[in-house]
Amino acid sequence: MSFEIIYQSGDDGKVHWLYEREWEVMRESGLAVALEPSSSARSLLRRGLIMWEEEDYPSDPRYLQGAEAYRNFLRIDRWYPIIEPLTIPTVFCAELGASAERLIREQGWRRAFIKDRAKSLVEEDPLESTWPDVSFASMVGKFAQWGQRGPYALRQYLPPDTFAAERRYWVMGKAIHHSSGIIPEIVREAADRLSVLGGIFYTIDATPELIVELNPGESSDRKTNNSAEDFARWIRLAFAGN
Repeated sequence: MSFEIIYQSGDDGKVHWLYEREWEVMRESGLAVALEPSSSARSLLRRGLIMWEEEDYPSDPRYLQGAEAYRNFLRIDRWYPIIEPLTIPTVFCAELGASAERLIREQGWRRAFIKDRAKSLVEEDPLESTWPDVSFASMVGKFAQWGQRGPYALRQYLPPDTFAAERRYWVMGKAIHHSSGIIPEIVREAADRLSVLGGIFYTIDATPELIVELNPGESSDRKTNNSAEDFARWIRLAFAGN
């Protein structure tokens, strides 16, 4: 066995429920899947939930993408400077409070979308992570629930229709994928700029005119406009050698 996809397990010791469908499709496509690496695997790819700290990332050197590259695509303060002209205007601050409000007003923004270094507070409605619709005090408490206390990214608020054509594009190795077969030029330019970060498995969320955000592939949702069958095929081509 040369290549194996390692999935996060749930509390029941089986594959995490978020990845049940994907696990089955990978198996049906002939790819090896497991919850723990086997001794016979030469290379590994992880699929699971966000890992917040570097020490949480598996230390096994067989993983094709290591902790440094994972962190580069997880943290907005790492990738934003590289694609700044292509994405949403963003400034950074250590704390959410008076200094953050002053920084937002200095940009001339009436609203700002707030993330910590990796994630926003959105569950259903973008306004859940938008100031001043939600107070900074409330946001700090919610971010703290998953152990995060900054730094924070303050992004210019854009109306929802800006993102109507947003899609998720998968970068695997040197190729960019989407089930439609259409890759906007701005996505190609972003991937070219991002090559300095050393990533071989990450996602670019974008409209044809704007890069919205990036995420490491290990913890990114496939998104319904990319089929599970295509996803398995792309992984096979990029990492399994066939």
